[in-house]
Amino acid sequence: MNGNSSLVAQDSPSKDAALEDGVDGEVLIAHLDKLLEDYLHALDEYQQLQQQLSACLASGYFSLAQANFKNPSRIRYGVDHYDDRMQSLRKISVGGDIPNLKFSIQSPSARENKASGPAENDKTSTRPSTEEETSDDHENAGEAAPVENKASSDPLKWFGILVPPELRNAQVSFNRAVEDPVPKLATAIGNLRRQEVEIGRLRKRIRKLGHAGF
Repeated sequence: MNGNSSLVAQDSPSKDAALEDGVDGEVLIAHLDKLLEDYLHALDEYQQLQQQLSACLASGYFSLAQANFKNPSRIRYGVDHYDDRMQSLRKISVGGDIPNLKFSIQSPSARENKASGPAENDKTSTRPSTEEETSDDHENAGEAAPVENKASSDPLKWFGILVPPELRNAQVSFNRAVEDPVPKLATAIGNLRRQEVEIGRLRKRIRKLGHAGF
């Protein structure tokens, strides 16, 4: 009985052992089929994200062209007339471990809420409301206003108060492109490259077993 049980255990290796030792070619081929299926799904997702990015950019550039066409002044909206003090408003956040990295975009409002949330809660919980403080707040209202205006970094305000709606539409389209398809595309590209490496390694192992066509 012990001899038979040991033979059965040796004749039916687990899937992980087969993948490690490269003994069972059929298991490797089945695993390759699964990897190729996953790769096709990832490739389809990548192509859909490319289409979303192209649509957002096309909409943004079309709205920008409309804004320039309807602009009565000689100044054109574009890279030639950007403010030299311009800084990026959205930051890239990278999560996960190599090679499974995930990219995301943090908007200014999210970063401000994360930074100012605990501080505001501490102020409201520790400072009692008194008549003297309310009077001081009214006196310091004029001094606090410039600070708020300085903190605002909306690029549309560089072009004055009356901003054409086409320019606002362009900003919405470009923001949508940066916040949604761009980080997803970066993540999808990383997944595709990782899967390509796995497929290439598995094909080499299958060829070593004498299976042609891999």
